[in-house]
Amino acid sequence: MGANMFGFGKKRVLQKETEKSVQRFQAMSKLEIDDIWNIDDKNNLVIAMFMYISDKCDYGKNLTFLTSTERTFYLCQEFESEINNGGFSQFYFNSSGNYCYETPKALNEIGAMHTSKIVEKANALFGYILPNDKKEREILLDELVTDEMNEKLDSLDREFYEYKDNLTELNYAYLLVYKTDFT
Repeated sequence: MGANMFGFGKKRVLQKETEKSVQRFQAMSKLEIDDIWNIDDKNNLVIAMFMYISDKCDYGKNLTFLTSTERTFYLCQEFESEINNGGFSQFYFNSSGNYCYETPKALNEIGAMHTSKIVEKANALFGYILPNDKKEREILLDELVTDEMNEKLDSLDREFYEYKDNLTELNYAYLLVYKTDFT
C-alpha cells in the first residue's frame, strides 16, 4: 500500500501541472504586442491579446484607450469570461454589464450571431432599462432579479454553454483580419 492508494501521486502531478499553467499564464501577461503575434497556438494568442488589451484599458475602466477594433475584441472576450465564470448574473452585476447593450453588436462583428442573439434575449428580460453605471445597475438588478428571472438567465447560460459559435476561432480570425488595428 503506497502513497498512490490515497491519490497523493495524482495530486502532486496535478499540482505541478497547475503550477506550470500558472507560470505560462503569468509569462503571457507580460508579453508585448509583437511577441503576442508570434504565439502559434490560437487559444494562447487570443488569451494573451485579451490580457494585453485588458491592461491597456485598465481592465475595462477606460475603453477610450482602445481602437474600435480592440474594443470589439475586448467586449467579446470579457463577455465570454464573465459567462464562463458566473453566468449572465455575473455579467450584469460586474462592470462588464456597463456594456451589455454594446456586447451583441461586438459579437455580431466577430461573426458570433447565435451568441449575440442569446445576449439580446438576456437584455430583453430587463426591458433595456439597465443603467451603464455599475452601482445604479446593481440596485436595479437587486429589485428586478426574482427566482423566475434567475431561471430564465440560467436557461440562457445553458444555451450559451452549447457553444454554437466557436468564440475562440471567431476571435482568432478577427484578430488576424484586423491585426493592424491592434496597437
